[in-house]
Amino acid sequence: ILGKDIKGIVEETERKQIWESTDGLRYSFRHELLRDAAHKIQMDTRLYELHQKAAQAYETLYADTLPWHYVELVYHYNQAQDEEKERYYAKLAGDQAAARFANKEAISYYSRALELTPATETEFRYQLLIAREKVHQLLGERQPQADDLKALAELVQTLGDPHKQAEVSLHWANYWESINDYSAANLAVQQAIEFANQKAPDGPDAANLVAQSHLIWGRSLTALSDYAAAREHHERALEIFRSVGNENEAANALQYLGTVFTYQANYNLALKHYRETLYLYRKMGNRQGEAHVLNNLGTIAANQGNLAEEKNYYELALRIRQEIGDRNGEADTLNNLGLTARSLGDFMLARDYYRQALEIYFEVQDRFGEQVILHNLGEAFYYLKMYPEALASYRQALFIGREIGDRDGEALTLQHIGNVLRDTGNLVQAEQHYQQALALHRELGQFQYKAEELAGLADVAFVRENVPQALKYVREIMLILSRNPSLEGSEEPLRVYLTCYHVLNAAGDLQANQILQNAYQLLTSRKERILDTEMRRKFIENNPWHMEVLTLWKKTGNYSAG
Repeated sequence: ILGKDIKGIVEETERKQIWESTDGLRYSFRHELLRDAAHKIQMDTRLYELHQKAAQAYETLYADTLPWHYVELVYHYNQAQDEEKERYYAKLAGDQAAARFANKEAISYYSRALELTPATETEFRYQLLIAREKVHQLLGERQPQADDLKALAELVQTLGDPHKQAEVSLHWANYWESINDYSAANLAVQQAIEFANQKAPDGPDAANLVAQSHLIWGRSLTALSDYAAAREHHERALEIFRSVGNENEAANALQYLGTVFTYQANYNLALKHYRETLYLYRKMGNRQGEAHVLNNLGTIAANQGNLAEEKNYYELALRIRQEIGDRNGEADTLNNLGLTARSLGDFMLARDYYRQALEIYFEVQDRFGEQVILHNLGEAFYYLKMYPEALASYRQALFIGREIGDRDGEALTLQHIGNVLRDTGNLVQAEQHYQQALALHRELGQFQYKAEELAGLADVAFVRENVPQALKYVREIMLILSRNPSLEGSEEPLRVYLTCYHVLNAAGDLQANQILQNAYQLLTSRKERILDTEMRRKFIENNPWHMEVLTLWKKTGNYSAG
């Protein structure tokens, strides 16, 4: 820095105990007051010069490893009052922080760089705003995110670049999707496609923007339960990304296709897509994507009754999401861990997970997440026999589901309200809710819930002692069981089996015994997938339907053989 031999000065100062050597090359003041005093007696202009030289020394000595020193460079150029160099390195330090998910740090550096960037330097301001908005999106900070998007919308008008206008439209679409305004999201992606095709429509940049538009469009349609249309958009996005060699986005498209297949209960295809996606994310070091697909694999395991595998996937996903600060993702996984606890019959623990998730969804203004959690909280209250609390949660969920257009969520909540009404003796209203849920699921093509809704209707008829009507519903369920004996995709398959058993038994139908045997075999197969002894015990003992199947089977005298 000084450009001269200072060995004698250093040794003299060491003798006078102003500083001491730490490793023969580095020195530390013996007291911070000595350091402060030395600093204060310097002229301001001299300090500016020294900090400038310090920054230049970093650039010279560490040219090959400069990214390790961005933070020091920001500091020294700030002290040297060199605003141009400070904002340059602040942008790089922000990018570096964002890459390692030090999100608050990234926002701080981007904000400082924006303060120092003149309004005339529109291109650099554009890059900074785009980068900062992405971090706000990840953190679920909706108001700052909206403010950045508004600034970007004004900025792209002056830049006059259709591709940048398309990019901003896509960022708006992500924002609208995050707050569950799917109509606005779809309008934004259509605008993005129009902008993208205004400049070099046959080039790779336009192709990537169009494919991104189809990806977001497909996600919105998935949320609206239009799975056929969602699949078309995701497949179109995948085709384009592969054609331009965009491996990362191709992985995203594969993942979202897996989600569509999951909702349609096509688990083999969903698993195929998720496993391919997980391999690609890990190869590319995409931790956010890895956490997302691990969470999805947990959902598949849950739907197939593999509780140990389900819990493992969710815990891996939660760890990553907490490390990278993905608030929405953290809430999603907390919700799923609640579902795992529910499957084990630990409804108090499930309630605690749901409440943690609800706080985050409210904080990040995710109405869809709020609706899902309120539904699941209602279920936890239901199993705890807290019926007024269950109804209150379900009705809040139903209101939000209708408000945001989540028809799948609406149908499921109608079904669960029917369960509460049936158990509390409100049979007329229970029947109405089951019929509404059944009709809505038929309309959506979601037949995995049909058996449970028919079982609800059969229960209502059975309680009214209308065995012929109950038997009619059971015959319809039996057809479903012949094609899907494990009722994959349903929430309580053994409850369905028990309804069939009781109705058939009351009607004197000999098929009742076979149904009970099938129920016991399904319970056993699901239990055997759980290797942990304590977890297996909870799975049986904490669920009333599981215990009832076991009790009835023991009465047949076949228990030891089974």
